[in-house]
Amino acid sequence: VEGFVQELFSEFAKTMELAKREDVAGKLRKYSRLLLAGRSALGLVSLAVPGVAPLVELVKALSSGTELTADGLSEVAGAFKGKDEPPSETLRRQKGEIQKLLSTGDDQDRIIIVLDDIDRLTEEQIGAVFQLVKATADFPTVTYLLVYQNDTVVKALDKITSGQGRDYLEKIVQMPFNMPA
Repeated sequence: VEGFVQELFSEFAKTMELAKREDVAGKLRKYSRLLLAGRSALGLVSLAVPGVAPLVELVKALSSGTELTADGLSEVAGAFKGKDEPPSETLRRQKGEIQKLLSTGDDQDRIIIVLDDIDRLTEEQIGAVFQLVKATADFPTVTYLLVYQNDTVVKALDKITSGQGRDYLEKIVQMPFNMPA
């Protein structure tokens, strides 16, 4: 998942540089670094959902075999100590700056990002792709062309959304097109 996020934002930033939008490219790279700071899907969730970061850090520490001691809790808390704003606020602010820059550009500067063969990913990766498109990389003037076998993706999302894969997909995909195989 991390490699995908890094590649997506890297290519997006390169496209912005080619379009002479170095301001957007720099913000995209910074946003990508903030997203990857968590180093896991849990980390991405902790950055995107306010107030969840300390709990996610605790869960990550426990799942890695770290004993729950006062020192361990202090270490988790130390990750946020001394920061002017929590990671979720930094990420939200950075995303807002990108949205503002893209909104103030020429309306002709539309960007289409093609994500092909989504159905060949693991269930976890499929969920991460749709979460990324919906919540993390939903920028003005950016359109995603998502190519996948519907049944495969719905089954994968069913497992993640307690049987609500089709409904989840309908909230994200605004204009579906069925193509013969």
